Amino acid sequence: MKGKLGGGPGDRVPIDQSSIDWKLVRKTLSDVRYNGWMGIEENSYNDAKYSEILDKIIAGE
Repeated sequence: MKGKLGGGPGDRVPIDQSSIDWKLVRKTLSDVRYNGWMGIEENSYNDAKYSEILDKIIAGE
């Protein structure tokens, strides 16, 4: 994921600092009626923080 402040190809940033429009991702998943698993594959935070981030994505925040 490319960071909000730039970065080069292959640079990685934590999921909550990326340039990805998570509201749009969530809307698209809803539009296609996706109801499967979601997961985060990185290790910047502990499980509780990832749970908080994923809850916000799922809620469309």
